[in-house]
Amino acid sequence: MKSACDPKRPGPILAMISCMVAAILSTACGIATPGNGALPEYTDGSHGSNRDVLYVASRENEVMDESRSRSDTDARSKELIEGIRELSRKIEELNTQKSATKGFLATLIALQPLLAGVLIAGVGTIATIIYNNHQLQLVQLNALDKYRTYLASTDPQEREFGYQAFLALGQESFVAKLIGIKKDPAGEDVLITITEQSKDPAARAVARQSLLSLPQERRIRAIVNIFETGKVESDYRAVTRIPGQTILTYGSGGSSLGSGDLSTLIQSYVEAPDGRFGNALSPYLARLQSRDGLLANEQNFLDALRQAGADPVMQRLQDDLFKQKFFDPAYALARKEGIATALGVAVVYDSIVQGAWMRLRDEVNTREGTLQALGEKKWVAAYVKHRREWLATKPNPLRTLVYRMDAFLALIAAGNWDLLPPLDIRGVIIDDSKLESSTSAKTQ
Repeated sequence: MKSACDPKRPGPILAMISCMVAAILSTACGIATPGNGALPEYTDGSHGSNRDVLYVASRENEVMDESRSRSDTDARSKELIEGIRELSRKIEELNTQKSATKGFLATLIALQPLLAGVLIAGVGTIATIIYNNHQLQLVQLNALDKYRTYLASTDPQEREFGYQAFLALGQESFVAKLIGIKKDPAGEDVLITITEQSKDPAARAVARQSLLSLPQERRIRAIVNIFETGKVESDYRAVTRIPGQTILTYGSGGSSLGSGDLSTLIQSYVEAPDGRFGNALSPYLARLQSRDGLLANEQNFLDALRQAGADPVMQRLQDDLFKQKFFDPAYALARKEGIATALGVAVVYDSIVQGAWMRLRDEVNTREGTLQALGEKKWVAAYVKHRREWLATKPNPLRTLVYRMDAFLALIAAGNWDLLPPLDIRGVIIDDSKLESSTSAKTQ
């Protein structure tokens, strides 16, 4: 048996050389793969009109340089490919030659000019691609630094421009996380664009989570407020008591004297440096801590609560307490179940406020199937229908609450899983401008 290195059998040796050169080309092509500097692709096959305009307007010179660099790289790659094709043809010719006098050394000598040219072209192509990629990274970093100042602007339009710029430069996950951390309403449209068009599942998940820290949370709160009071705005001055009894609840979240929530709320308000009615409520702290039921019938105390309810400081504290007690746990439970849409979270939130969430959840899992088996939207729709049936079989006042499920079923039928405004809930319109003005007043 002849050795693979037999000088009279040039085929395997030359094939090995060809593979080595092809590996160089493969490496070059691998390095040439576009990196994070490229515009993100979206599910509709485009980059999004806003991002295209922004990208061209902000990086015109850089894109021209990038195009020239890519053209130069493409030309070098074509030359290298043609060289390898020529080398392959030569190898094939030599393999078919019958002359035994032409050995391996003679073959190498015959191929030396062509082989040297291909190798030099390969090394040059790799070096060019590495250099161009490095330059593209520098261009991207410079562009990001340029737009960084917009993110800290006090002008919402400038912040949105900054978010769009970072999005155009491929920083989807970073933008989604930043908007969520800042809870910046100026970035809502950017987050919606990511959730609807991004091909990156992780970026879409982050964007959905960040959306819930923006107006969506206020919309969910507003929906439940309409269910409870018929109004979008919370009633921060409400004092609810039963005459002759020691039951007392206060404010938008129904902070209860018996649960200790009212004591926690008033303690925070008295300690706030800018609370206008802290002095009027501070004498009652000890009795609140002991949950003194007689306070439910003490008029001076009740009047002080109503006055404090008009203070933006008290309103903010009520929102914070209610968020910690109800919304945050509801959101955590929804995420644990695999529910990510704003409408799905609203259904869980309303169920926790009203009660029987876990019981009805388990019944739906048994009767219809789990969320993992059905998918979020089908499961949430099945849950809402089941909860409506359950409410309809109960005595009043529970039976009258079927309207809440009817409102959710209408949103499901409309496909408004992101709770995009305007929202018509039982004839009451939820508009972001009203929600933002209410929030601004409480933070001033």
